[in-house]
Amino acid sequence: QGAGVYAKVYPIDFNDASVKTYARESQILMDFFDSLKDYVALKPGRIRISQGPGKYRLTMASGKEIVVYLHKGLGGKNTKTDEQLVLEDLPLKDGEVSLMLLHPTTGKKENKILTVRNNSLSISLSEFCEDIAIHVLQH
Repeated sequence: QGAGVYAKVYPIDFNDASVKTYARESQILMDFFDSLKDYVALKPGRIRISQGPGKYRLTMASGKEIVVYLHKGLGGKNTKTDEQLVLEDLPLKDGEVSLMLLHPTTGKKENKILTVRNNSLSISLSEFCEDIAIHVLQH
């Protein structure tokens, strides 16, 4: 029985270190999603990653923005500084784009201006140890 007067109470110790870590990391990801301009228009898997790190590679794209999430997988090796991520078949027009790289575990952000050419974009990544989220926005 899980509803009404019979529902069990599961007390949460909000001073516990693991709860604080979860709350901090959740806020980092929520801030990232809040930065998206038109989440509803983003469609999964519309772009191709022809080169780059990560065992798990997820993409969403619209005609104005792209979101990429890379995860090394359990036990995977760390990326090296300046490792290249190449995105192809982009629905963006050729020209300048703003790029924000987010390290979800630390909250560190990097901003860059790059250029889309022939529906592709090459991104020089900084080292990341577990995962990274990338937001690309057409100017």
